[in-house]
Amino acid sequence: MDEVLLMTIFLLFVVCWRGITMGDNSVANGIQKLLHCCGPVAALLQWYTILFIGSGLFLARTFGDIVFFDFVKAKFLRNTPFLWKVPEADQDIMEITPWLRVMAIVAPVCGVLAGVLVLEHGIGMVRANAQRKREQLSDGAAAVWATSKELSMVLYVIAMPIVFVLMSMRAEIRILAVMTGSLRVDTDGNLPWTHDQVETPEYQKAWATAKILEGATYKADLEIAGFFQYMTIFSFGRLCISYLRNAPDQYRMALKWAALQGVYMYVAFGMLRCLATFANVILTSVEHESKIGALIQDKVLTFLGPIFTVATVLCVYNMIIICGMTDVKNNLGNANLKFQGTRFLVLVTQVQQGVLLGLVAGGSIYNMLENSKLPPWLHQTVQSWNFSEPRAELLHACLLNIECLLVALFNRCVWDRNVDYSKMTKVGDLAEPLLEVEQVPA
Repeated sequence: MDEVLLMTIFLLFVVCWRGITMGDNSVANGIQKLLHCCGPVAALLQWYTILFIGSGLFLARTFGDIVFFDFVKAKFLRNTPFLWKVPEADQDIMEITPWLRVMAIVAPVCGVLAGVLVLEHGIGMVRANAQRKREQLSDGAAAVWATSKELSMVLYVIAMPIVFVLMSMRAEIRILAVMTGSLRVDTDGNLPWTHDQVETPEYQKAWATAKILEGATYKADLEIAGFFQYMTIFSFGRLCISYLRNAPDQYRMALKWAALQGVYMYVAFGMLRCLATFANVILTSVEHESKIGALIQDKVLTFLGPIFTVATVLCVYNMIIICGMTDVKNNLGNANLKFQGTRFLVLVTQVQQGVLLGLVAGGSIYNMLENSKLPPWLHQTVQSWNFSEPRAELLHACLLNIECLLVALFNRCVWDRNVDYSKMTKVGDLAEPLLEVEQVPA
């Protein structure tokens, strides 16, 4: 619960600080001028520096926890000394199979590599931008560390994998605490339960409560990564609309409110799901309000699931169409290619978990595959399938780390850090493009 609150406050601060210090207005210019009076400290107080340093420190702490508890203490998850505290009825579904153990070990390493790659890419991009400003501007007091709206959006795209990696690792820690029985099952502040109390009704009740709390925090961790993703997609939509400045006002208004409906729908329902998830975590942790938390989980989040899936698909479709527009390509080059990694994460975060949970024994996909009309060999395979919900959640968190590494590598290749993304328009202003679109005579 502490990690959810801390990371939420941190990301909200970064988003707000970015909004205040970015742009060509009197407030932003005044703040940047004041910051650059502090010399080298100006670079450390920029929103992107705070995001990169904060995410890097959180990531280092999280990976350290995984190394200490899962790699060293549990001997790479081969020795789970707390497993005896898992009630016998749950031990079968909590068992970590050999292939899943390998995934749980490899995934955090991939996540750290992705984080290092994102930091190197982002820092190199802002340093190259500052160097260009020094060469172009003779005024020594120029705000060389300030970023344009275009570059800020690009940095959002570059930073998104590290936020996902961080929160996926936290989610992996939560689900592993349940599966290994290493979570603290205690309701009254006393020491953890002893071995001979595991099968008592009191322990069973405390264990069920602890599982619910860890599961709610697991979902909240992933929703925090989703929050940053929604901000990135929203920024992308606003930027693309700004590139349509040459269109007549009537068409520009129509494109703004009609062409981006999928993007706005995705962001709106994503934010609503974030709020519902956070409310579920808070209310579930309060003993007297746990029924309301369960109601939010069963009614609100279940209701939002299918709608959000449709919004995700529509958002990806909108992004493909908009990135293919001439004005957008004139400013960003091959925009469809550059946003491919972002679109991939948008789809994966929504679809992947649903598919994995559907493959759980008794899930929707499992029941469909269990149809007796299927070939005998497939029917027998399905009947012997023992994929449980905890395994599906652990696999989802592990896959996100590996997928984020692939996205970080892809972004490193397609987003050249030496390109001046601010050169497409005036610095801090989206008023006039430098690239002229050839006018076709009527």
